[in-house]
Amino acid sequence: MTDPLGQSQVLPYLFGLVKKGHQITLLSFEKEQRYKQQKKQIESLLAEQNIDWKPLPYTASPPIISSIKDFREMKKTAATLYKNKGFDITHCRGYLPAMCGNYLKKRFGVKLLFDMRGFWPDERVEGGIWNKSNPIFKIVYYYFKRQEKKLFKSADAVVSLTHAGKKIIEKWPYMQTIKTNISVIPCCADFNHFAEEKINISERDQIKNELGIQSKDFIISYLGSIGSWYMLPEMLDFFKVFLKIKSEAKLLFISHDNPEMIQREAKEKDIPTDKILIKGAQRDMVPTILSLSNVSLFFIKPVYSKQASSPTKLAEILGMGIPVIANAGVGDLDDLFNHHFPGFLVNEFTNEEYYKAIDVFLNSDLDKVQLRSTSLKYFSLEDGINKYNLIYNQL
Repeated sequence: MTDPLGQSQVLPYLFGLVKKGHQITLLSFEKEQRYKQQKKQIESLLAEQNIDWKPLPYTASPPIISSIKDFREMKKTAATLYKNKGFDITHCRGYLPAMCGNYLKKRFGVKLLFDMRGFWPDERVEGGIWNKSNPIFKIVYYYFKRQEKKLFKSADAVVSLTHAGKKIIEKWPYMQTIKTNISVIPCCADFNHFAEEKINISERDQIKNELGIQSKDFIISYLGSIGSWYMLPEMLDFFKVFLKIKSEAKLLFISHDNPEMIQREAKEKDIPTDKILIKGAQRDMVPTILSLSNVSLFFIKPVYSKQASSPTKLAEILGMGIPVIANAGVGDLDDLFNHHFPGFLVNEFTNEEYYKAIDVFLNSDLDKVQLRSTSLKYFSLEDGINKYNLIYNQL
Protein backbone atom coordinates (compact mmCIF):
# COMPACT_ATOMS: atom_id res chain seq x y z
CA MET A 1 0.00 0.00 0.00
CA THR A 2 3.06 2.20 0.25
CA ASP A 3 3.67 1.82 -3.51
CA PRO A 4 2.03 4.36 -5.87
CA LEU A 5 -0.06 1.58 -7.44
CA GLY A 6 -1.49 0.60 -4.06
CA GLN A 7 -2.45 4.20 -3.39
CA SER A 8 -4.17 4.62 -6.76
CA GLN A 9 -5.57 1.14 -7.43
CA VAL A 10 -6.34 -0.35 -4.01
CA LEU A 11 -6.99 2.23 -1.30
CA PRO A 12 -9.58 4.39 -3.15
CA TYR A 13 -11.68 1.29 -3.89
CA LEU A 14 -11.46 0.05 -0.30
CA PHE A 15 -12.46 3.46 1.07
CA GLY A 16 -15.49 3.42 -1.23
CA LEU A 17 -16.43 -0.12 -0.22
CA VAL A 18 -16.23 0.82 3.46
CA LYS A 19 -18.78 3.56 2.75
CA LYS A 20 -21.01 0.86 1.26
CA GLY A 21 -21.02 -0.85 4.68
CA HIS A 22 -18.30 -3.47 4.26
CA GLN A 23 -15.80 -4.24 7.05
CA ILE A 24 -12.34 -4.79 5.60
CA THR A 25 -9.13 -6.38 6.77
CA LEU A 26 -6.20 -5.63 4.46
CA LEU A 27 -3.23 -8.00 4.16
CA SER A 28 -0.37 -6.67 2.05
CA PHE A 29 3.35 -7.11 1.42
CA GLU A 30 5.46 -3.96 1.64
CA LYS A 31 8.92 -3.07 0.33
CA GLU A 32 11.21 -2.06 3.19
CA GLN A 33 12.25 1.41 2.03
CA ARG A 34 8.80 2.58 0.97
CA TYR A 35 7.30 1.13 4.16
CA LYS A 36 9.69 3.15 6.28
CA GLN A 37 8.90 6.32 4.34
CA GLN A 38 5.11 6.04 4.21
CA LYS A 39 4.08 3.72 7.06
CA LYS A 40 2.59 6.47 9.24
CA GLN A 41 0.73 8.12 6.36
CA ILE A 42 -0.89 4.86 5.20
CA GLU A 43 -1.66 3.77 8.76
CA SER A 44 -3.44 7.07 9.36
CA LEU A 45 -5.47 6.85 6.12
CA LEU A 46 -6.58 3.29 6.88
CA ALA A 47 -7.36 4.03 10.53
CA GLU A 48 -9.68 6.86 9.43
CA GLN A 49 -11.65 4.29 7.43
CA ASN A 50 -11.58 1.63 10.17
CA ILE A 51 -9.65 -0.73 7.92
CA ASP A 52 -7.52 -3.22 9.83
CA TRP A 53 -4.14 -3.31 8.04
CA LYS A 54 -1.72 -6.23 8.40
CA PRO A 55 1.47 -5.33 6.48
CA LEU A 56 4.11 -8.03 5.95
CA PRO A 57 7.68 -7.53 4.68
CA TYR A 58 8.17 -8.27 0.98
CA THR A 59 11.28 -10.22 0.02
CA ALA A 60 12.60 -10.02 -3.53
CA SER A 61 15.56 -12.39 -3.46
CA PRO A 62 16.61 -15.04 -4.03
CA PRO A 63 14.14 -15.59 -6.88
CA ILE A 64 11.46 -18.26 -6.39
CA ILE A 65 12.65 -19.09 -2.86
CA SER A 66 11.67 -15.62 -1.62
CA SER A 67 8.23 -16.00 -3.24
CA ILE A 68 7.72 -19.38 -1.56
CA LYS A 69 8.68 -17.85 1.78
CA ASP A 70 6.28 -14.91 1.34
CA PHE A 71 3.49 -17.21 0.20
CA ARG A 72 3.82 -19.39 3.28
CA GLU A 73 3.74 -16.30 5.48
CA MET A 74 0.67 -15.07 3.60
CA LYS A 75 -1.21 -18.36 4.16
CA LYS A 76 -0.27 -18.50 7.83
CA THR A 77 -1.29 -14.87 8.48
CA ALA A 78 -4.51 -15.14 6.46
CA ALA A 79 -5.57 -18.27 8.34
CA THR A 80 -4.93 -16.56 11.68
CA LEU A 81 -6.91 -13.51 10.57
CA TYR A 82 -9.81 -15.71 9.54
CA LYS A 83 -9.85 -17.49 12.90
CA ASN A 84 -9.96 -14.12 14.65
CA LYS A 85 -12.42 -12.35 12.35
CA GLY A 86 -14.37 -14.97 10.41
CA PHE A 87 -14.69 -12.91 7.21
CA ASP A 88 -17.06 -13.96 4.40
CA ILE A 89 -15.00 -13.19 1.28
CA THR A 90 -11.35 -13.05 0.31
CA HIS A 91 -10.80 -10.45 -2.42
CA CYS A 92 -7.49 -11.53 -3.96
CA ARG A 93 -5.58 -9.26 -6.32
CA GLY A 94 -3.31 -11.44 -8.42
CA TYR A 95 -2.38 -15.10 -8.65
CA LEU A 96 -0.41 -15.71 -5.45
CA PRO A 97 -3.01 -14.01 -3.24
CA ALA A 98 -5.74 -15.97 -5.08
CA MET A 99 -3.91 -19.22 -4.38
CA CYS A 100 -3.95 -18.22 -0.72
CA GLY A 101 -7.65 -17.39 -1.03
CA ASN A 102 -8.25 -20.81 -2.57
CA TYR A 103 -6.54 -22.39 0.43
CA LEU A 104 -8.91 -20.49 2.74
CA LYS A 105 -11.87 -21.57 0.64
CA LYS A 106 -10.93 -25.25 0.86
CA ARG A 107 -10.11 -25.12 4.56
CA PHE A 108 -12.80 -22.75 5.88
CA GLY A 109 -15.34 -22.34 3.07
CA VAL A 110 -14.57 -18.64 2.50
CA LYS A 111 -15.88 -17.27 -0.83
CA LEU A 112 -13.11 -16.45 -3.34
CA LEU A 113 -13.05 -13.37 -5.57
CA PHE A 114 -10.19 -13.82 -8.06
CA ASP A 115 -9.26 -10.28 -9.17
CA MET A 116 -6.70 -11.49 -11.67
CA ARG A 117 -5.07 -8.19 -12.80
CA GLY A 118 -3.75 -9.82 -16.00
CA PHE A 119 -2.26 -13.07 -17.34
CA TRP A 120 0.49 -13.15 -14.73
CA PRO A 121 2.46 -16.30 -15.73
CA ASP A 122 2.52 -15.12 -19.35
CA GLU A 123 3.53 -11.62 -18.27
CA ARG A 124 6.54 -13.06 -16.44
CA VAL A 125 7.65 -14.91 -19.57
CA GLU A 126 6.95 -12.12 -22.08
CA GLY A 127 8.52 -9.55 -19.75
CA GLY A 128 11.77 -11.55 -19.75
CA ILE A 129 11.59 -12.37 -16.03
CA TRP A 130 11.04 -16.11 -16.53
CA ASN A 131 13.15 -17.47 -19.39
CA LYS A 132 11.50 -20.74 -20.42
CA SER A 133 14.78 -21.95 -21.91
CA ASN A 134 15.86 -22.28 -18.27
CA PRO A 135 14.39 -25.62 -17.06
CA ILE A 136 13.58 -24.19 -13.61
CA PHE A 137 11.58 -21.26 -14.98
CA LYS A 138 9.86 -23.56 -17.47
CA ILE A 139 8.68 -25.72 -14.55
CA VAL A 140 7.59 -22.62 -12.62
CA TYR A 141 5.65 -21.28 -15.60
CA TYR A 142 3.68 -24.48 -16.17
CA TYR A 143 3.07 -24.86 -12.44
CA PHE A 144 1.35 -21.46 -12.37
CA LYS A 145 -0.61 -22.22 -15.55
CA ARG A 146 -1.99 -25.27 -13.74
CA GLN A 147 -2.77 -23.09 -10.74
CA GLU A 148 -4.49 -20.62 -13.07
CA LYS A 149 -6.83 -23.38 -14.22
CA LYS A 150 -7.56 -24.39 -10.61
CA LEU A 151 -8.34 -20.78 -9.67
CA PHE A 152 -10.84 -20.34 -12.47
CA LYS A 153 -12.51 -23.60 -11.50
CA SER A 154 -12.62 -22.70 -7.80
CA ALA A 155 -13.37 -18.97 -7.83
CA ASP A 156 -16.86 -17.79 -6.90
CA ALA A 157 -16.31 -14.67 -9.02
CA VAL A 158 -13.58 -13.41 -11.37
CA VAL A 159 -12.62 -9.87 -12.36
CA SER A 160 -10.76 -9.10 -15.59
CA LEU A 161 -9.33 -5.67 -16.29
CA THR A 162 -10.35 -5.79 -19.95
CA HIS A 163 -13.04 -7.08 -22.27
CA ALA A 164 -10.24 -8.33 -24.54
CA GLY A 165 -8.88 -10.44 -21.69
CA LYS A 166 -12.33 -11.78 -20.86
CA LYS A 167 -12.88 -12.87 -24.48
CA ILE A 168 -9.57 -14.75 -24.47
CA ILE A 169 -10.39 -16.50 -21.18
CA GLU A 170 -13.82 -17.56 -22.41
CA LYS A 171 -12.22 -19.29 -25.40
CA TRP A 172 -9.93 -21.49 -23.29
CA PRO A 173 -11.09 -25.12 -23.68
CA TYR A 174 -11.48 -25.82 -19.95
CA MET A 175 -13.59 -22.67 -19.50
CA GLN A 176 -16.35 -24.18 -21.65
CA THR A 177 -17.56 -26.21 -18.66
CA ILE A 178 -17.01 -23.51 -16.00
CA LYS A 179 -19.92 -21.22 -15.14
CA THR A 180 -17.97 -18.69 -13.05
CA ASN A 181 -19.11 -15.14 -13.73
CA ILE A 182 -16.36 -12.88 -15.14
CA SER A 183 -16.85 -9.15 -14.57
CA VAL A 184 -14.80 -6.45 -16.30
CA ILE A 185 -13.52 -3.62 -14.09
CA PRO A 186 -10.69 -1.58 -15.66
CA CYS A 187 -8.11 0.43 -13.74
CA CYS A 188 -10.16 3.45 -12.71
CA ALA A 189 -9.11 6.90 -11.56
CA ASP A 190 -10.18 9.13 -8.70
CA PHE A 191 -11.45 12.13 -10.66
CA ASN A 192 -11.67 14.22 -7.52
CA HIS A 193 -7.87 13.91 -7.38
CA PHE A 194 -7.12 14.04 -11.10
CA ALA A 195 -8.86 17.34 -11.70
CA GLU A 196 -7.91 20.93 -12.55
CA GLU A 197 -8.88 21.93 -9.00
CA LYS A 198 -5.91 19.91 -7.74
CA ILE A 199 -3.39 21.94 -9.73
CA ASN A 200 -1.25 24.07 -7.45
CA ILE A 201 -0.35 27.07 -9.62
CA SER A 202 2.52 28.34 -7.46
CA GLU A 203 4.09 24.86 -7.27
CA ARG A 204 3.63 24.42 -11.01
CA ASP A 205 5.47 27.68 -11.66
CA GLN A 206 8.22 26.56 -9.31
CA ILE A 207 8.58 23.24 -11.15
CA LYS A 208 8.66 25.05 -14.51
CA ASN A 209 11.54 27.19 -13.25
CA GLU A 210 13.32 24.16 -11.80
CA LEU A 211 13.07 22.26 -15.10
CA GLY A 212 13.77 25.28 -17.28
CA ILE A 213 10.43 25.13 -19.10
CA GLN A 214 9.77 28.26 -21.17
CA SER A 215 6.37 29.54 -22.34
CA LYS A 216 7.24 28.56 -25.93
CA ASP A 217 8.06 24.94 -25.02
CA PHE A 218 5.75 22.14 -26.14
CA ILE A 219 5.66 19.43 -23.47
CA ILE A 220 5.15 15.74 -24.19
CA SER A 221 4.88 13.83 -20.92
CA TYR A 222 5.41 10.24 -19.87
CA LEU A 223 3.86 9.27 -16.54
CA GLY A 224 5.09 6.43 -14.32
CA SER A 225 7.89 3.92 -14.11
CA ILE A 226 9.29 2.40 -17.28
CA GLY A 227 9.88 -1.20 -16.17
CA SER A 228 9.62 -4.28 -18.39
CA TRP A 229 6.65 -3.27 -20.50
CA TYR A 230 7.08 0.35 -21.52
CA MET A 231 9.06 0.78 -24.71
CA LEU A 232 11.54 3.56 -23.96
CA PRO A 233 13.61 3.27 -27.19
CA GLU A 234 10.47 3.45 -29.34
CA MET A 235 9.09 6.38 -27.35
CA LEU A 236 12.38 8.21 -27.87
CA ASP A 237 12.20 7.44 -31.60
CA PHE A 238 8.72 8.95 -31.66
CA PHE A 239 10.01 12.03 -29.86
CA LYS A 240 12.83 12.44 -32.42
CA VAL A 241 10.22 12.52 -35.18
CA PHE A 242 8.13 15.01 -33.18
CA LEU A 243 11.18 17.26 -32.81
CA LYS A 244 11.49 17.46 -36.58
CA ILE A 245 7.98 18.92 -36.70
CA LYS A 246 8.06 20.99 -33.52
CA SER A 247 11.60 21.91 -32.55
CA GLU A 248 10.37 23.51 -29.31
CA ALA A 249 9.18 20.12 -28.00
CA LYS A 250 10.55 18.63 -24.78
CA LEU A 251 9.91 15.17 -23.32
CA LEU A 252 9.04 15.20 -19.61
CA PHE A 253 9.33 11.96 -17.65
CA ILE A 254 7.22 12.09 -14.48
CA SER A 255 8.96 9.15 -12.92
CA HIS A 256 11.08 7.90 -10.06
CA ASP A 257 13.19 5.84 -12.47
CA ASN A 258 16.93 6.38 -12.63
CA PRO A 259 17.48 9.68 -14.55
CA GLU A 260 20.89 8.49 -15.75
CA MET A 261 19.31 5.48 -17.47
CA ILE A 262 16.80 7.67 -19.30
CA GLN A 263 19.43 10.22 -20.32
CA ARG A 264 21.76 7.46 -21.48
CA GLU A 265 19.07 6.00 -23.75
CA ALA A 266 18.28 9.48 -25.09
CA LYS A 267 21.96 10.15 -25.78
CA GLU A 268 22.19 6.91 -27.78
CA LYS A 269 19.34 8.28 -29.91
CA ASP A 270 21.23 11.59 -30.40
CA ILE A 271 18.54 13.53 -28.55
CA PRO A 272 19.94 16.72 -26.95
CA THR A 273 20.17 16.53 -23.16
CA ASP A 274 18.16 19.72 -22.68
CA LYS A 275 15.21 18.15 -24.50
CA ILE A 276 14.77 15.46 -21.81
CA LEU A 277 13.23 16.52 -18.50
CA ILE A 278 12.86 14.18 -15.52
CA LYS A 279 10.90 14.84 -12.35
CA GLY A 280 9.77 12.38 -9.67
CA ALA A 281 6.47 13.04 -7.94
CA GLN A 282 4.42 11.73 -5.06
CA ARG A 283 0.76 11.04 -5.82
CA ASP A 284 -0.50 14.37 -4.47
CA MET A 285 1.78 16.28 -6.87
CA VAL A 286 1.03 14.29 -10.04
CA PRO A 287 -1.94 16.43 -11.22
CA THR A 288 0.14 19.60 -10.91
CA ILE A 289 3.09 18.21 -12.89
CA LEU A 290 0.84 16.53 -15.46
CA SER A 291 -0.81 19.89 -16.12
CA LEU A 292 2.42 21.02 -17.80
CA SER A 293 1.67 18.57 -20.65
CA ASN A 294 0.39 19.43 -24.12
CA VAL A 295 0.11 15.70 -24.84
CA SER A 296 1.11 12.49 -23.10
CA LEU A 297 2.76 9.42 -24.61
CA PHE A 298 3.14 5.77 -23.74
CA PHE A 299 4.05 2.66 -25.74
CA ILE A 300 3.51 -0.80 -24.22
CA LYS A 301 4.77 -4.07 -25.70
CA PRO A 302 1.77 -5.39 -27.69
CA VAL A 303 2.16 -9.01 -26.61
CA TYR A 304 -0.40 -11.70 -25.72
CA SER A 305 -0.42 -11.06 -21.97
CA LYS A 306 -1.01 -7.34 -22.42
CA GLN A 307 -4.47 -8.08 -23.85
CA ALA A 308 -5.50 -8.39 -20.21
CA SER A 309 -3.88 -5.12 -19.09
CA SER A 310 -5.49 -1.77 -18.36
CA PRO A 311 -2.95 1.08 -18.10
CA THR A 312 -3.73 3.07 -14.94
CA LYS A 313 -2.08 6.16 -16.38
CA LEU A 314 -4.59 6.39 -19.26
CA ALA A 315 -7.56 7.17 -17.00
CA GLU A 316 -5.53 9.65 -14.96
CA ILE A 317 -4.11 11.56 -17.95
CA LEU A 318 -7.42 11.78 -19.81
CA GLY A 319 -9.05 12.81 -16.55
CA MET A 320 -6.78 15.85 -16.53
CA GLY A 321 -8.01 16.75 -20.02
CA ILE A 322 -4.70 15.83 -21.67
CA PRO A 323 -4.67 13.94 -25.01
CA VAL A 324 -2.77 10.65 -25.23
CA ILE A 325 -0.82 8.99 -28.03
CA ALA A 326 -0.35 5.26 -27.46
CA ASN A 327 0.01 2.01 -29.41
CA ALA A 328 -2.44 -0.61 -30.59
CA GLY A 329 -2.64 -4.20 -29.34
CA VAL A 330 -2.95 -3.51 -25.62
CA GLY A 331 -6.09 -4.37 -23.63
CA ASP A 332 -9.15 -2.42 -24.76
CA LEU A 333 -7.17 0.53 -26.16
CA ASP A 334 -8.01 -0.27 -29.77
CA ASP A 335 -11.77 -0.10 -29.19
CA LEU A 336 -11.55 3.02 -27.03
CA PHE A 337 -9.24 5.00 -29.31
CA ASN A 338 -10.88 3.95 -32.58
CA HIS A 339 -14.22 5.13 -31.20
CA HIS A 340 -13.15 8.35 -29.48
CA PHE A 341 -9.63 9.27 -30.67
CA PRO A 342 -9.14 7.78 -34.16
CA GLY A 343 -5.60 8.15 -35.42
CA PHE A 344 -4.05 8.59 -31.98
CA LEU A 345 -2.92 4.95 -31.86
CA VAL A 346 0.34 3.85 -33.45
CA ASN A 347 -0.13 0.50 -35.22
CA GLU A 348 3.56 -0.14 -35.87
CA PHE A 349 6.73 1.34 -34.41
CA THR A 350 7.89 3.07 -37.59
CA ASN A 351 8.60 6.68 -38.49
CA GLU A 352 5.75 6.57 -41.00
CA GLU A 353 3.28 5.62 -38.25
CA TYR A 354 4.72 8.26 -35.94
CA TYR A 355 4.28 10.99 -38.56
CA LYS A 356 0.67 9.90 -39.14
CA ALA A 357 -0.22 9.98 -35.43
CA ILE A 358 1.51 13.34 -34.93
CA ASP A 359 -0.33 14.84 -37.92
CA VAL A 360 -3.69 13.63 -36.57
CA PHE A 361 -2.90 15.02 -33.13
CA LEU A 362 -1.69 18.43 -34.32
CA ASN A 363 -4.79 18.85 -36.50
CA SER A 364 -7.29 17.57 -33.95
CA ASP A 365 -9.81 19.73 -32.14
CA LEU A 366 -10.13 17.71 -28.93
CA ASP A 367 -10.80 19.83 -25.88
CA LYS A 368 -10.26 19.21 -22.17
CA VAL A 369 -13.97 18.69 -21.46
CA GLN A 370 -14.27 16.02 -24.16
CA LEU A 371 -11.15 14.18 -22.96
CA ARG A 372 -12.21 14.23 -19.32
CA SER A 373 -15.78 13.16 -20.09
CA THR A 374 -14.49 10.17 -22.05
CA SER A 375 -12.35 9.12 -19.11
CA LEU A 376 -15.30 9.56 -16.74
CA LYS A 377 -17.44 7.37 -19.00
CA TYR A 378 -15.03 4.43 -18.99
CA PHE A 379 -12.87 4.76 -15.88
CA SER A 380 -14.98 6.26 -13.10
CA LEU A 381 -13.83 5.16 -9.66
CA GLU A 382 -17.44 5.27 -8.48
CA ASP A 383 -18.43 2.81 -11.22
CA GLY A 384 -15.58 0.52 -10.22
CA ILE A 385 -16.59 0.64 -6.55
CA ASN A 386 -20.23 -0.06 -7.45
CA LYS A 387 -19.24 -3.08 -9.53
CA TYR A 388 -17.12 -4.51 -6.70
CA ASN A 389 -19.93 -3.79 -4.25
CA LEU A 390 -22.36 -5.73 -6.46
CA ILE A 391 -19.98 -8.72 -6.52
CA TYR A 392 -19.50 -8.58 -2.74
CA ASN A 393 -23.26 -8.52 -2.17
CA GLN A 394 -23.86 -11.38 -4.61
CA LEU A 395 -21.29 -13.51 -2.83
